[in-house]
Amino acid sequence: MMRILVTFIVLLSGSAAMAAGGGGGVQMPSAVAQTPEQVAVGHYKSGLRYKKRAWRQEEKAAKAKTPKQRDKLLAKAVKNHERARQKYVATLKANRRHYEAANELGYALRRMGRYEQAIEWYDHALKLKPNFLEAIEYRGEAYLATGNIDAAKGAYMELFRNDRTLADQLLIAMQAWHDRQGSSSADSLGGAGFSDWLIERKELAGITRDVSLNQSRQW
Repeated sequence: MMRILVTFIVLLSGSAAMAAGGGGGVQMPSAVAQTPEQVAVGHYKSGLRYKKRAWRQEEKAAKAKTPKQRDKLLAKAVKNHERARQKYVATLKANRRHYEAANELGYALRRMGRYEQAIEWYDHALKLKPNFLEAIEYRGEAYLATGNIDAAKGAYMELFRNDRTLADQLLIAMQAWHDRQGSSSADSLGGAGFSDWLIERKELAGITRDVSLNQSRQW
């Protein structure tokens, strides 16, 4: 009986050592450290989540019934753009060649009204990936905000040759800018004939879409 009791105590002590990770037992594996690339991906995805939150708040703000309600929602959107900005900065610290994070950093800054800084980050994204068309579209909208209409036109023409969807997106932004300014002011700021240029580009974009549609039909 005594021998059985001693054996039981020994076994119990061994089990306790294993649970505590002692030298006599099997140790639990420690957490594996993430690579810089994995850290970057985590921050980037987190930034995109904040961006989506900001979008939802901006959409609600557009439908707000009172100025006070609208301003409150827009203030929340700005906070989420700032949170997104911080995540993209962290992404680039972990992986300095993350061109998508550079582009999204520009976007967050632009949505906060920091247009010149936004353009710098779009430029950086395009240095990392010269054919990154989304950054060209985003930068085109930032050019509009700074009044650099010639540069915005250049961005549009490059998109028109390479991605009609993004070109249309920028053209819509250009039309919205024109409407906010009024025709006379838009032509004064954007150069003589800017209103006519917009009309011409919209017509040509429509003609091109029709031609593409005809070519894709199965008769």
